[in-house]
Amino acid sequence: MANEISLDFLAKKAVMSASRSSGVGGQNVNRRATKVQLHLKVADLPLNDDEKKKIRRKLNRHINENDELFAVCEEERTQLLNRRKAVEHLKALIDSALAVLPRRIPVQPSYSANIKRVEEKKMNGQLKQNRRQLEAEG
Repeated sequence: MANEISLDFLAKKAVMSASRSSGVGGQNVNRRATKVQLHLKVADLPLNDDEKKKIRRKLNRHINENDELFAVCEEERTQLLNRRKAVEHLKALIDSALAVLPRRIPVQPSYSANIKRVEEKKMNGQLKQNRRQLEAEG
């Protein structure tokens, strides 16, 4: 990835909204808005057009109708910790979408692997043949 997006950039650019969490917190869950939702416009990311297209394609389930990438966190008991986790989640999403996977090199099964596979097929066929003979007798 050519451009490394920092957590500080995401924390500054993302729009945060908080609401009541359904998670842990005891009585605190009824009084505090600890659930955090972060929204970040894909157009605001410091990436080129190809990278933005890749993000839109790979993260389409994390992008709403306003072309905003979003992350939600309600795991922690405080809004601050949930915000940090949501920013980290947003960064992880972006990094995973832009990661270049190594090209897979197809290989042929070895000679011994083919022999083993054929032997297992023969044993399975023999087992079924034996069952068939037992059903005919019984």
